[in-house]
Amino acid sequence: MTKTEKRNYITIILALVTMLLFSFFNAPLNISHADNLVYSDVIEDLQTDETFKAENFPTKQDDYSLQVVQIAESTDKELFVYVYQPCSPNKDLQATTIRISQGINDNASWHDYNLTLLNSQDTLYKYKVEGIELKDDVVRYYDIAAIHRVWNENYDEGLPIVNDNTIDEVAFEVGQLWTACTNSGVVTYSVVATETVTIVDKYVGFIRYDNGIWWTIGGSTDSHYIAFSTDYDIEHLIEADVYYTATPRAATWSILGHWNYDTTPKYNTPVEHYAYIKEQDVLTNNASWFFGNKYVRDRIQSVDEFIAQENLTDETKKGLENKQWILRFFESQYDSHGDWYYWTDVNEVTILRLKFETDGVTYNLGVVDNKQTGDSKPDNNPELPEWVKAIIALLILILVVVVAIPLLPAVVNLIIWLVKAIWIVIKYIVKGIWWVITLPLEIFKKE
Repeated sequence: MTKTEKRNYITIILALVTMLLFSFFNAPLNISHADNLVYSDVIEDLQTDETFKAENFPTKQDDYSLQVVQIAESTDKELFVYVYQPCSPNKDLQATTIRISQGINDNASWHDYNLTLLNSQDTLYKYKVEGIELKDDVVRYYDIAAIHRVWNENYDEGLPIVNDNTIDEVAFEVGQLWTACTNSGVVTYSVVATETVTIVDKYVGFIRYDNGIWWTIGGSTDSHYIAFSTDYDIEHLIEADVYYTATPRAATWSILGHWNYDTTPKYNTPVEHYAYIKEQDVLTNNASWFFGNKYVRDRIQSVDEFIAQENLTDETKKGLENKQWILRFFESQYDSHGDWYYWTDVNEVTILRLKFETDGVTYNLGVVDNKQTGDSKPDNNPELPEWVKAIIALLILILVVVVAIPLLPAVVNLIIWLVKAIWIVIKYIVKGIWWVITLPLEIFKKE
């Protein structure tokens, strides 16, 4: 039996043993609500556990964390999460999303679910998990890696000045595997601690690969990536899951010196995406136009490999310091047509899961990671500036016109000759069809 198999076996045994202990000594937390969606109070729910004491959750003015203390399934197949927020009441620090996997061990796959606040009392909050589908299995798992809230400049640490990224949501480790078991219509809950991997340093950016030029100047492929390091010394990164939002944008540059954006929903609606990356995956750019260069890159790379391959700006190189791995998770197109520019904003980037090997042991863990957004500047030095592209495109157009004008009479004569030839062929085809149709009539007349 390998180390990983032993670890998985031990985890399952501990979960089952803990579940049995809870079923004997803890009161079940069965939650229901009326059809008019009036939810029960957070304290009322928690008091169904005879060991619950409100004094164990005091106010701590300088503690801005979120701590999951209980979960519960409702009779309407909803999932509730009960959170201790020590510095509360403070509306600015409400939880926003929670990172949950309903599979365990090798089947674990984490997703971020939105949280809706139902009610609160003092430091205890009750949230509903939106969008999660509860299973009908007798035993159900909820492996919670992290919980998030909006980053607040008054309470949370910012990013280094050299890093032009911004934090959208800050993460708090949970590391709890909850097991819900239904027996004779009664649901009992148990919890054990689980391992997580924490992102300790992170940078979100993109590389712009030139696809070449066309009559309307040109286009590029933007390769979006995450550079990061963790609290593990990862020797071999095998897989990664990434969440992000992508928003198509369009704008034209005004002669007054500012951007005029297209405000239609088509160019302003963020779309949620999940990227599932394996170490053998590669990316390529479009490179279908004149003077375009074709690039092939591994989606998972070490930072050293990344720096060696790309012509990075000095600012980017500084931003990559102390980071170990690169994940290239998404490509979008940057195009310019006349006065209009088209691109995609990528926001709220976060790593959900990492599968990796360290000291001969393979881990498949949920990730504690903030949601972070990069700036709008490419991280590499441009191959061809826009003004150079414009000049080349203009020269090509002039060359085509200069070459085409002397050939215009010959081209016109060729078109006329082709039209005449096609007309003659069509006439003979029509005559042939008519002869075939009338042939039986001619034979009948002769008889």
